[in-house]
Amino acid sequence: MTSSSHSGRSSAIVSPTKGLLIPLAILLFGAYFRIGGLARDSVFFADEALFSSYARQMVIGNDWLLYDAPTDKPPTTYILVGLSMRVWGESEFAARIPNVFANIIGLAAFYALAKRLDQQAAALALLLYALSPLDISYAATAFQDPPMLTCILLGAWFAVRQRWGPTGWALGLALAIKPTAIWVVPVVVGMGLAAGAGEVRPQVWARSRHHVPIFLSGLLIPISIIALWDVPRGAPSLFTLGSRNNNPGRFIRADEVIPRAETWLHIGSQTVGQASLGIILLIIVVLWLGAMAYRPTRLGLVAWLITGFLVWYGGIYWLIAFSTWDRYMLLVVPFALLIAGQALTWVISYWPRGISILMIAISAISWSSALHATQRPADITGIDQFADTLNREFEGSEIYDNWLGWYLQWYLGEEPAVDVLYFATPEDLADYLKTKHKSGYLVAPNAATAQPWLVILERVGIENELAAHQGDFVVYYLGLATK
Repeated sequence: MTSSSHSGRSSAIVSPTKGLLIPLAILLFGAYFRIGGLARDSVFFADEALFSSYARQMVIGNDWLLYDAPTDKPPTTYILVGLSMRVWGESEFAARIPNVFANIIGLAAFYALAKRLDQQAAALALLLYALSPLDISYAATAFQDPPMLTCILLGAWFAVRQRWGPTGWALGLALAIKPTAIWVVPVVVGMGLAAGAGEVRPQVWARSRHHVPIFLSGLLIPISIIALWDVPRGAPSLFTLGSRNNNPGRFIRADEVIPRAETWLHIGSQTVGQASLGIILLIIVVLWLGAMAYRPTRLGLVAWLITGFLVWYGGIYWLIAFSTWDRYMLLVVPFALLIAGQALTWVISYWPRGISILMIAISAISWSSALHATQRPADITGIDQFADTLNREFEGSEIYDNWLGWYLQWYLGEEPAVDVLYFATPEDLADYLKTKHKSGYLVAPNAATAQPWLVILERVGIENELAAHQGDFVVYYLGLATK
């Protein structure tokens, strides 16, 4: 599919996107922001700490099955992060660097996909994606989403080129990284079928039936390998845990309808640099989709397919009580910006200098938001120094925790000097201390968080005394009350 699908567009508009100079410059801009995220001095988010702990346990600790680890994610990224740690050492930098390179490869795959669909709109779409704050904010992280998204974009590029074998393998690898990639498999296949509509002669269609088993094998073999890895482990199946941990099992209540809509709209506004730019893009996309409906083309068919997917996906995450994590929207960002770039190109199709001026305007509007996204703040600070204090000053002690588990799992190190026990309620902790005749230390992110637990523990005969206070973090000695 080429730019000829846009009838009436001035040929002069092609010149800004000819060659590789402009797309290469945009890719370098995108790489600048994503690599810049590695320079921030930021401890892990909770999930990052957990995933990095599993990576360390798997590769550094040679526990390749993660035998007792209750992971609900496949081990694919754990292996990547663990190998990176072998090279760069056990640090946030080492855990995050594989995702940065994966994200940059994803930018290139996005451009290749956009160019295949509409050569004239490719550079503009790439600029929107390269400057997307939401995508930038997750590039320098240890989450599974960036490499999963890169594989999806590669799969979509292969699909629109009618390369169904590599499409299957790319999508299969995406599933082996994070099974939620299953949401986008139908739209990628649909994009390939829509992009190839009318291009293949009947006899070629007959031969194309051989592509089906190749596609399916690529799709299923990677996830089958993960399933085989999961079988001999002692921990619950990752697929069972994934369903249990992520399935809310209900629709939203009436009082959640408006708040959840507002939350998702706010998250969606992070797709581009400014909310006002997002509103303008939405209006233009709606107008363009209307025009494509009146003048059906293969490009329009792909755009309407993507639009249907976006509406369906957004509706599911709004109406079913999934958690409102912003990373859940990463899956739709490139697809939304793909049709946004095409719609913008359509609007200025009769203005020869339009794309150049529009690129400058978008860069000016989005630059500060993109730069801010590289400095994504951590949800907790000082945990690394606090963990060092626990190892140094409370060596050999039992540490009782309800709030800091995933952080402590990473920052206490592979061989912690303390024994951390998790308790869901203060009553559970009190029963443990009384039954085992134990004493130990309760840790909390701050005194206010710990206070309700201390009150309940005192009522059932457990004494407490402040043992350490570092920043906001607190450590309380707990022991049976003496008569």
